[in-house]
Amino acid sequence: MTTYEFLDPHHLTEDDVADINRLLPQLTPSPAVVDLTHIIEVAKLSAALVVRDEHGRIQGTATLCSIDALTGHSGFITNVVVDESWRGRGIGEAFVKQLVTLAQFQSMHHLELTSNSARVAANHLYQKLGFRQRPTNHYLMLL
Repeated sequence: MTTYEFLDPHHLTEDDVADINRLLPQLTPSPAVVDLTHIIEVAKLSAALVVRDEHGRIQGTATLCSIDALTGHSGFITNVVVDESWRGRGIGEAFVKQLVTLAQFQSMHHLELTSNSARVAANHLYQKLGFRQRPTNHYLMLL
């Protein structure tokens, strides 16, 4: 049975850490290895949504980060990844829809996300769900 849940910082396990570290290379070519302490902090500060298989193992994740700035309360969806063997089941769509609903409940005035142009299916999904591509530059500085 497949279940969706938000990570509870009080009930994370080393298996959860291993599962997340297994997923991250499917999202980015050189991910950092995360530990239990880091995942607990993310679960406390953000809404980290996961999908679990019938054995309780995490097969996908997506995170909603809250942003409070002078321009208002908004959100950023990040780290949307579903294990390659689980793709094509509507999990990514379910993740985004649940996070949009949560953002609306939290009175966020808009949501942002970025996606590598090579992730064709993900980009198509985001546009299908109502996100529009913005004519802006996106910059990154490694620290």
